[in-house]
Amino acid sequence: MNNQSAEQLYAIEMLSPGSTLGTGVFLPPQHLYLDRRKLAQEQVEQEVSKLNTLLENQCQQWQGLLEKADTTGQELIEADLMLLQDPDLIEEFEHQIRCHRCKIPHAISNVLEPMVADIEELDDPNLAKRAAELRGLCRNLIALAQNRPSRCPETLPENSIVIAEQVLPSEFLAMDNIAGLVIAQGSSQDHLAILARGAGIPVVRLPNWQPKGLAGRPILVCGARKLLVVNPGDENLALFESIKTDALPTPTPTALTQDGHAIHLGANIASTAELKSLSNIHWHQIDLLRTELLFLGQSVLPDAARQQTTYQTFARAMHPEAITYRLFDFGSDKQLGKSEEANPALGWRGIRSGMRDPKLYQEQLTALLNVAQNAPIKLLLPMVNQREELIWFLELLEPLLTQFKLPRPQLGIMVETPACAWNLANMADLIDFISIGSNDLNQYLFGADRLDSQLMTLYPPLNLGLLSQLKQITTVAKQHKLPIGLCGELGGDIKALPILLGLGINRLSMPVPQLPHICDAITKFELSKCRSLLEQALKCHTNQELDNLVSEFLQTHSNQKSEQMR
Repeated sequence: MNNQSAEQLYAIEMLSPGSTLGTGVFLPPQHLYLDRRKLAQEQVEQEVSKLNTLLENQCQQWQGLLEKADTTGQELIEADLMLLQDPDLIEEFEHQIRCHRCKIPHAISNVLEPMVADIEELDDPNLAKRAAELRGLCRNLIALAQNRPSRCPETLPENSIVIAEQVLPSEFLAMDNIAGLVIAQGSSQDHLAILARGAGIPVVRLPNWQPKGLAGRPILVCGARKLLVVNPGDENLALFESIKTDALPTPTPTALTQDGHAIHLGANIASTAELKSLSNIHWHQIDLLRTELLFLGQSVLPDAARQQTTYQTFARAMHPEAITYRLFDFGSDKQLGKSEEANPALGWRGIRSGMRDPKLYQEQLTALLNVAQNAPIKLLLPMVNQREELIWFLELLEPLLTQFKLPRPQLGIMVETPACAWNLANMADLIDFISIGSNDLNQYLFGADRLDSQLMTLYPPLNLGLLSQLKQITTVAKQHKLPIGLCGELGGDIKALPILLGLGINRLSMPVPQLPHICDAITKFELSKCRSLLEQALKCHTNQELDNLVSEFLQTHSNQKSEQMR
């Protein structure tokens, strides 16, 4: 048999789970040459102007990806936008051109490469991930400055298995028809893997990197066996078909535990593009519509009429179910236009921005109440910390309700700061439900940027500090008979699931691809055993001890289920 058509098996590391079948498409590495000749003095200002145009064009390209990206993707794009719009970074680029008469590629390299080298010198494997992403961004900017064609095809063939030494998050978001990715560098905690998991796309790392032999070949990724099969034969193709047949059942909005307790599931949505993925699983429950992400990249917020048109698209798609609309949460990594704040994460975020500019929420509420005349809505307020802020909002809302002759919709608050958690009892009589924002709550508990993957390795998503805070929140909510939801990434984390159930959190909201997995997992747990696990977890002294405890619980649980199936 010709070696070109012989079946070949490779051991792989799964970074994003799943199995897939497609054709290999190779993205070549970027080998760039820097022209280090100096500019003539009269060319300097023209080069500075070209630099600014280059950066603006790149930002516009990224802004164009916002509509198709999911929530995590939008946050990462915003983080990249903030980097390229950073006045200090732009000033450094311009300094290189003006003072050293560098051409743009040379100036970019002179600024970004030392940053990469400084990070790499710290000899920290987690920081090395950030260095690799930053180097990739540097190379992409240099390629743009040299007018090189993008290595990413505008249109990939259907069911493409993309093969590349490294794929940047922005490259992943720009490509369609990806069935899977095979890479040489990366980990399960990288931004690429996080994005791919959200999109339900398998990502594997090939330790023995031999990419050219994969291009143009049929490739099977078998997540269950951790194998990559080139030119799969009949036996492995049959295995893949059986995996597809045994796929998870279509999820339902209410999942029952083994002992009969109902857990409500909802989707986190941030773009109209995600409605298609909801339709694919016949889902009609949105528990978090992140409204500010619908309008990111626009310098001016659309008026009430245009907002209403956008919201009605979701309302029609989900009819007759109520959608939970989180009111605008601009600030931090989600800016409308450019931010002038020194520290946006601690500045005019959420309800504070509405208090500073009431028209922001007046326009939005006008649009939402127009929608509410024909479709049920729920309102969710972000970044509420104290009763005074709730009173301000209700005083803003009441005249509009009178104007529209509508009863007050169900009103909830995001619990995403320690202050909100400790003030919850004092606000309970003014609200109908709570939704815990575990991403921000972790960030503010530890004073650690949640978009910095290196920092967050110090504080895993499920940790003792957060566990203690969640216990306090759920205890207060139960005392006041408030429905308890959670809408952060933790809600879609199977490892955290038994702890969340044990806490009494009965509503979980998550990205669409995670719904089938969480729905299926809930049906295999007993709530009584989850409560016992929680009692043990609250006695742990270290995060590692907590992790071991939960891992052992899941392993034991998995073994018991296997025995029952024999």
